Amino acid sequence: MTKALHSEVGVRPSAIKHLSTQSVPERERFAYWIDAICRVYVGLDGDTTEDAQRVHGDVRACSLGPLVVTDLCSSQLVVRRTPSLISASADDCVLVHVQHRGSTVIAQDNRQCVLGPGDFAIYDSSRPYELRCDADAHHTLVIRHPKAQLLQHVANLEDLTATLIPAGHLSSRLLHEMLAGVLGGVEELTPGSASSFAESMTCMAAAGLRGLPAANQRRGSNLSSFHIARVKAFVNENLRDPDLSVCKIAAAMHMSSDHLSRLFRHEPLQLSRLIARLRLEACRRDLVDPRLKNHSISEIAFGWAFSDAANFSRAFREQFGMSPREWRSAGPD
Repeated sequence: MTKALHSEVGVRPSAIKHLSTQSVPERERFAYWIDAICRVYVGLDGDTTEDAQRVHGDVRACSLGPLVVTDLCSSQLVVRRTPSLISASADDCVLVHVQHRGSTVIAQDNRQCVLGPGDFAIYDSSRPYELRCDADAHHTLVIRHPKAQLLQHVANLEDLTATLIPAGHLSSRLLHEMLAGVLGGVEELTPGSASSFAESMTCMAAAGLRGLPAANQRRGSNLSSFHIARVKAFVNENLRDPDLSVCKIAAAMHMSSDHLSRLFRHEPLQLSRLIARLRLEACRRDLVDPRLKNHSISEIAFGWAFSDAANFSRAFREQFGMSPREWRSAGPD
């Protein structure tokens, strides 16, 4: 199971977490590297056309406000986000992929683009995608971005995945420079400056996305997707509210509860189930957050709007295959 890096706005940025195959025995490198990528990003399947023992990789990652910013170098690799991995996780993020060296092929939503140095594109963890990285020369900077936050700036993200924003675009140049600078000096950032940099990166990525032709098209068939995205953003922003319910969300969205339920009829999870899943995933992150080691399991659960410790523990075990206490004891690695 993936244990993602996590931070809240206003918290000092985390020290850089460094994972590398350098000291890993050759026969274990491929499995280690795929596991490392999953821990930093989202659950993925992977393969390589190279001898698995020759696989090598290095990733540095740190939390910056609500973002996770990363610097990744890798040998040739293909990774896929599959429907089974999506259904097993409540991750709902957008990956902003900035190519530094080499090239990457990104495929999602029946689109495909090839990124060269300085280009960027996005892909969405809630739908299947595939990344193909070229051999040895691959070096990329990636932002793991909460979808709800990016949706405040760009509504129709599903129309913009796997679409290249070229290196020559001002937003690409500035985003590339900002990412490289932050990763080189994250220890110098205060909580306030970290939040400001995170907001600036969000705005810069959004500026590039809004320049795409598809960002300025509103088709009638996209109306349901637009409302679903709005609802998911509202849920993420109010997940700690114990009174969050279908009725309350419907009122906030100015629609009937029946209409809201119909919107989610063909989604992987119905709305009430989605709320429960997101809360469990939030608890799972917090249980292995070193900053919360003095908080009891019940305090963390109640902080995410669970009202009964026994029911929480049972739901957690059903979802993740172990008790909250077992998960916490396993630690962040």
